[in-house]
Amino acid sequence: MFHVCLQTVVMSTSRGSNDTVVEEVVVLFVVVVVAVVVDVVLVKVLVLVVGIVAVVIVVEVVVVVVVVVVVVVVVVVVVVVVVVEVVVVAAAAAPAAAVGGGGGGGGGSGGGGGGGCVCGGGGDGDGGDAAVEAAAAIYISRIVSSNVVEVFNSIDVV
Repeated sequence: MFHVCLQTVVMSTSRGSNDTVVEEVVVLFVVVVVAVVVDVVLVKVLVLVVGIVAVVIVVEVVVVVVVVVVVVVVVVVVVVVVVVEVVVVAAAAAPAAAVGGGGGGGGGSGGGGGGGCVCGGGGDGDGGDAAVEAAAAIYISRIVSSNVVEVFNSIDVV
């Protein structure tokens, strides 16, 4: 740009008109100033736009990572609840079968079990306790599972 200004000044001087030289230098100076200002403004706008786009991309990546982490946590919780339920049911079924006669009378632990084929005598009442514990564990695991599903369904991804 400076080269163009200099060339115009030289050409105007060679014509011999001082007024024209001053006018052209002023016009070219204004053009240079306007060009520099426009260039700076465009660079600032470009940097601002690139910055906004970068922030939006970072926010989107963070949202995706958070959603993936939440999904993984929910899946792990559901798997743990199912495994605990299966283990509790299996553990509850094993003592009841070993006792042979099942649980005794009413109330939590009950009276003894009936005579079983494995141990021959009366049971110790664990069959009733195991059945109550298994039912409680299943009930609790279902509550936890339903709460996890509700939390997962309440997540809104923008």
